[in-house]
Amino acid sequence: MKPYFFLIFSLTAALITLSCKDSITNPEHSAGRRDYVWTVDTLKSPFNVLFGLWGSAPNDVWAVGSGASSIDRLWHFDGAKWSIYNKEPIFITGRALWGSNKNNIWMVGGDGEIWKYDGNKWSKNFEYKIANTYTIIVADIWGKSSSDIYAAGLTVYDLQNFKAFILHYNGQKWSEELVVPNNKLQFIRVQGDSKNLFLVGVKYNQPNPDSFFVYNYANKALKKIYEATNISWVDVNLIGDRAYIVAGNDVYEFENNYVRKIMNFDGYNFGQAIYGRSKNDLFLRMYDGIAHYNGTDIQYLYKFGNNFTSWRGRVLDFGNEIFFSVMDIVNNKQMMLHGKLK
Repeated sequence: MKPYFFLIFSLTAALITLSCKDSITNPEHSAGRRDYVWTVDTLKSPFNVLFGLWGSAPNDVWAVGSGASSIDRLWHFDGAKWSIYNKEPIFITGRALWGSNKNNIWMVGGDGEIWKYDGNKWSKNFEYKIANTYTIIVADIWGKSSSDIYAAGLTVYDLQNFKAFILHYNGQKWSEELVVPNNKLQFIRVQGDSKNLFLVGVKYNQPNPDSFFVYNYANKALKKIYEATNISWVDVNLIGDRAYIVAGNDVYEFENNYVRKIMNFDGYNFGQAIYGRSKNDLFLRMYDGIAHYNGTDIQYLYKFGNNFTSWRGRVLDFGNEIFFSVMDIVNNKQMMLHGKLK
């Protein structure tokens, strides 16, 4: 592996417009560091996009995608190199990973399947089945603990009829938690904290998304907290103790059941995703790299060679080390960007 030392490309302060400036500049957290040393690994897995990323430590990282084949869609990093996991065939078309420790890792994906790694091998643990369906996709997974895990996705009846669902694991078995009686909605994201569970849903007017929704889920009921139309993407992330909603080029903060816009990236190369440890330590997905906001300004931490290369899926953060799964669409290259603080 060849290390690449970080190169900072300054952006002007005008890159960001704050509708509630005090909510960002409030010095409740120290400015995030930027002195990373970067390593880029190219993974030879044709037609695979590794959306799923999870690890118990920087020397125990897993990545999975829904492309490729059963012998090269799941990868593992041991701290020195990435390699294809090939102890047994991985028949699931994986989409997301979550774990509570190195011997308790879950993978979700196509055909309603949920797989589990027990420290020795991967095997199918559960299959969600509904009669008379075309396919069932478990799109995402997240857990509060090893005995309180949620998965969400969609049941496809035909190209015009979907139903969103939530599954729950109680430490012993998976069961159906909720089915939304709407034939156009599908869940694409589940994320939570100790008190809240958030879901991102989308309705499609084929082939394009028609509208996006963010829900807060509790007591088997969905409460809509955000809705948007005529945009290309919506995502939700927890930063500190608050949920941040990214809707197109806008970023909203959810607090005390109220959503307010705090950032806007119109006219810039924003890739419609953020990750952060605090308000002063935010990573911004750009279409050509990764930028950082430290409470004062925005700078690129790493820049790629074209406008079609950016991270996919969740960021994996260990504090002093951070991993991004990156796809270069132009060159069909799947890469892992690994940063270490000096």
